[in-house]
Amino acid sequence: MKPEHLYYKEVNARDGAYYRRWASAYGEYTEELIDQVLRSARHEEQAYNSCAGILHSCKGIPHGIVEEASRKCIEMHACKYSYFKRVLGNVVNNIDSENGKAPSLPPHENIRGKDFYK
Repeated sequence: MKPEHLYYKEVNARDGAYYRRWASAYGEYTEELIDQVLRSARHEEQAYNSCAGILHSCKGIPHGIVEEASRKCIEMHACKYSYFKRVLGNVVNNIDSENGKAPSLPPHENIRGKDFYK
């Protein structure tokens, strides 16, 4: 096959079941969110980019936080990529503020710190 045909074969190999399996790794709420996103489109294929965006935005985030954001989206009947991204950001920020953790800078020799300015 030509390279451009191989690309479309690979892209089209990902169907709704693929995204549902991927979401099930996070939990039942995330799986339900992805299912609703897939069912909301006129044609399921139109929702693949949204599903990929939602699931890629979950990388590196604990599954419990992703599940909480998914649950909130389902409760608000707002199962779209843009809403999920916003809710996920809010959940992550609330978790950090509850733990009293402020974002810290990585250790580096060029970062002076507050003692430098005394």
